[in-house]
This record gives sequence, C-alpha cells and structure tokens, in this order.
Amino acid sequence: PPPPPSDPLSDPLTSPALTPILRDISLSFTPGSLTGLMGPSGSGKTSLLQVLHGAAKHTRGGVLQGSVLINGTPCRNIHHAFRQMCSLVPQEDILLPELTVNETLMFAAELRLPQSDTREEREETVENVMLELGLKECRDVRIGSVEKVGISGGQRRRVSIGLELLMDPSLLLLDEPTSGLVRTFFFVCVCVCVDWERGEGGD
Repeated sequence: PPPPPSDPLSDPLTSPALTPILRDISLSFTPGSLTGLMGPSGSGKTSLLQVLHGAAKHTRGGVLQGSVLINGTPCRNIHHAFRQMCSLVPQEDILLPELTVNETLMFAAELRLPQSDTREEREETVENVMLELGLKECRDVRIGSVEKVGISGGQRRRVSIGLELLMDPSLLLLDEPTSGLVRTFFFVCVCVCVDWERGEGGD
C-alpha cells in the first residue's frame, strides 16, 4: 500500500501549508524608553506582540514553536509574573457602547485592581487615569457605536489605553495605537505614550 500522507503540521517551518511569521527575533527594551515597531502589513507585528504578552496561544490557524526568553529566562517559567507587569492594548477597541467613559474604567477597576483596594482607592485610580489621558471632559459621555453617537475615535483609543494603565504596568504594548486616527487624535495619542514613558506612568 502507498505510504500514508505526511502531516502538514509536523514541521511548520518547512510545510507548504504554513508560512513562518516569526523566527530568530531578538529585541530589548531599555527602562524609561519608547520603542516603535515598524513594518509592512502582514509582517508579523501583531503576532510578535501577542507572543510577548502570551496571547498567541489563544489564536487559531497557527502553530507556536520554539522558546521565548525574557532576560535569558524561558517565558513559561515566569509567565504569570511577566503578565502582572506587562499589558497589551489590542488593535481593535473592545468597549461596551452603552457605558460612559467613567463607567467603563470603573467596571474594569472593579474587576482587575486588587481586592484589598477600597472603593475610594479605585475611584482615585480611575480619576488619575482619566486626568492623565485627557478624558475628564468626556467622563459622562457614552462610548457609542456606529449606530449611536458617542465619544470620538481618539477618545475611544485613549479609553482602551486607560483600561491597561489602571494596572500601572511596567511594560505597555500597544498594537497600532494611532491607526485610523486623524492628525489631531494621532498627536494626542503619541503625547500620551511619551508622557507615560517619561515616568508619569511607567517604570
């Protein structure tokens, strides 16, 4: 009988069924620095951020092989600790259109901040994040959707960033934070990232 067909997933690096996206990549982040990752569409920028944050294991259609080292230590050995100090702002804004800006951040604070924090401490954290991101003027405006008018595109992006800044991460990964924004909102988002990098939020 003819030999059984080979498994197309047995060797993702040589199989015609799959194309390698990331291979032999090394990078470093200096404390207090702002690093930009540039490349054409489909070059693997989002995949790299997901691998660093540990979200790649939840994606479909791909195979993750090899090792991810953080300061020379395999990521799997320190994954929980690394996730505690690293946050990822996804490319798409995942927000509830019926909630206001303040309600959105407070809802996230109730779920993600330590249980030892009091209600007043969580409210103070939310207020500080809104002040840092320039969201105070729209705090009581609904997020909105395509069908219902709400906050602007730049404000939506800043709310998404604020959801992660609530955790005061040491490393903040942003996937295309300015994509699709007009020049004014683009400039505001860049200023937010620069201010956070200079020590007003990150380490």
